[in-house]
Amino acid sequence: MHFDHSWKTGGQLTGRRVTGLAAWGNPLARPSDKYLPVASAVLLFIWIMLVPFLLAHVFVAVADAGRAAAAEATQLVTTQATLLRATQPRYDSRGLVLAGEVPVEASWVSSTGAVLQGRISAPPGLSEGATVPVWVTAGGSLHKPPRTSTWARDELVVSAIAGWTAVGVILWGCDSTLKCAVRRRNIRRWASEWSTLGGSFD
Repeated sequence: MHFDHSWKTGGQLTGRRVTGLAAWGNPLARPSDKYLPVASAVLLFIWIMLVPFLLAHVFVAVADAGRAAAAEATQLVTTQATLLRATQPRYDSRGLVLAGEVPVEASWVSSTGAVLQGRISAPPGLSEGATVPVWVTAGGSLHKPPRTSTWARDELVVSAIAGWTAVGVILWGCDSTLKCAVRRRNIRRWASEWSTLGGSFD
């Protein structure tokens, strides 16, 4: 015996799946069908409620990063480094000139008057003896340019947005996994019930 479970009218048995809040008004709906939209709403609520916490964290972190950047800037100075050899452009496998700076040996004088030497980055095409500005510490050691407060703020904002998005993806994955598990369990139950009635569920 084969039971037709396609969509029909007149209150006959149908195979249409009841989802969302409509399941609460259906006396034949299973408990899992009723509480599944509640679980989805809870996950969405958790994701939205993360926004004020992230904003508070970003405001505090931006203030701290601004103070750290200002403190770092006071400990660094710029000086002129003299190239000890000409900078040669770099080429790729096709013979095209690569953009960007190239490493080269240079010397500079620290704030204490000591002459130091090391490898810096400079634009290609400069001749030996040319000068390039570099950032150094009070002791004369090379240092990357200090971070500005705007730079630190942008990094924190991007990190916060990326983190919030990642959490949203994780929660969406949890919701999808839960729905898939409930759907598969319902299909197995429906197949068992149809088999008991002597029909086939397809």
